Amino acid sequence: MKKLASLFLLAAVLVTPNAVNAEVLAEDFSSGLSAERWTVIQEPASGAPWNIEAPYGATGLRLSKQADNDASTDYSIVSAGIQSLFTFDGDFSAFVDFDLVTLPLSNRRGWSEALFTIVTEDDNVFQCLRFSSFERQYVEVWPIVGGASADATMTGKLGITREGQTVSGWIDRGSGPILVDSISDTWLLGPVNIRLWAAQVPGGAGKPRPSTALDVRFDNLSITAEEIIPGPPTLLPGDANRDGVVSADDFVSVQFHFGNVYLQPGGPGDANVDGMVSADDYGSVQLHFSDTSGTGGVPVPEPATLGLLAIGGLALLRRK
Repeated sequence: MKKLASLFLLAAVLVTPNAVNAEVLAEDFSSGLSAERWTVIQEPASGAPWNIEAPYGATGLRLSKQADNDASTDYSIVSAGIQSLFTFDGDFSAFVDFDLVTLPLSNRRGWSEALFTIVTEDDNVFQCLRFSSFERQYVEVWPIVGGASADATMTGKLGITREGQTVSGWIDRGSGPILVDSISDTWLLGPVNIRLWAAQVPGGAGKPRPSTALDVRFDNLSITAEEIIPGPPTLLPGDANRDGVVSADDFVSVQFHFGNVYLQPGGPGDANVDGMVSADDYGSVQLHFSDTSGTGGVPVPEPATLGLLAIGGLALLRRK
């Protein structure tokens, strides 16, 4: 495989699938946040809840909040964003446009951040971020200590690449990607999710987080990877027989499979996707009666959660 990092530096263009014989995923959020691709994450300040909008206009993702004075979260992180349900593996490059419409210098000693992050299955993270302190603005990659540099760029691209076990963060101000910093370690190997988010965090030594307004926008996410793995399938609540419509036939399915407990939720008769067929499933069919596929759904848990589900299922069996 050709070296992704070298390709960025020499060609100053995004990797093309033909160049690396890889898979490509592009997302401009023009169709909103697909329940099969994205999950929303947030830690709000009660005095100024986050707005998460997609699309914002024709395309793009907007994360915004008003200025607040919520003393209860002064020393906590307040954040909002989205994380992919899909994962990607092997060598990869991922870039996204950013527009920091409102990301002012902090009114306190904490930091405001716009972050582009990969997350491993073990919850290890690597972040390429643009942030603002009380004194100046920076771009850095984390967790590298000392990897920050002064940078007042308000629009451009943030990028993350992985080649072998080396993960690198990039910024593109319009003239091509520039390396911010890299880290090489095995704890960043394996399938990863992507996260787009904004946050306000406390500083060290008891310094409170900023309370200013934020308005951060992302668009044109592009991922080129050796393998892109879809997220878990989406199941329609109430659809006990999995035929794509909630109807009287689903009451029959609940009755026929009543008492079953599944290691993976969503088995036959499990209308509310909780891993067992009980009286609650009749209620789910009634609540969602006449719904069809495309009107909503819930993701099936990933295999990593099945051990916990199995333990829960055994406990339920013992209580029956």
